[in-house]
Amino acid sequence: MKQIFTLALLSTILIAQSQAKESNNSADEDFMTFAAKNNKTYTSAKEFGRRKDNYVASSKKVDGLNATNGKDKKNKATFTLNFTADLDDAEYAAMMGLDTSKASGARMLASLDSETHGRQLLDMTPVDWSFLYGS
Repeated sequence: MKQIFTLALLSTILIAQSQAKESNNSADEDFMTFAAKNNKTYTSAKEFGRRKDNYVASSKKVDGLNATNGKDKKNKATFTLNFTADLDDAEYAAMMGLDTSKASGARMLASLDSETHGRQLLDMTPVDWSFLYGS
């Protein structure tokens, strides 16, 4: 009886490992295709692994967006990955050109959330445009 249980347990473990390897191989293949398509080059195995992790996280985010936004076929939005899929949040923000390090006082930036609907300036100081009209 113990032998049958042990055999069943081992076969379950082997099946789970093979499924995990197939899933990991698929992620590897997807990432390699992405890197080749977008002319990406990485200088080390460590950087490659970090970029792959970023890509997998981006892929999961896109899959989640497509799952939640695909219910209403009339107003359906489709999301996909682009050349930024291997960037981390800091690299992506830097690429967008928004330098928040110099923001202070009246020009503080709000965080990205559903309430502000994107990047917004808080506590804006009014601009005196009267010089344009000769007043």
